[in-house]
Amino acid sequence: MMIRKKLLTTVRCLPRCGFAGTEVRLVQLDLRGDSDESLLKEELQAWFESLGIDDAIFDVGVDADGPFAVVNDDAYSSDWGDPLL
Repeated sequence: MMIRKKLLTTVRCLPRCGFAGTEVRLVQLDLRGDSDESLLKEELQAWFESLGIDDAIFDVGVDADGPFAVVNDDAYSSDWGDPLL
């Protein structure tokens, strides 16, 4: 039996265009240790959908600071995540 570990992962969510009322926000996801960008996108989209926010994710990626998502600015009309201070 193979046990897959999940890791609590902080994902930076960046506004796609940066209109008024948008900012970088952080969300926490439980991801498998072997997750790639496509799985990150699936998991994050499911997280947003659980909050009633459809079509939130424009793109995802990973850089030197870890995983990030580019979020459509329409999603910012809802309350989610923690603003990056």
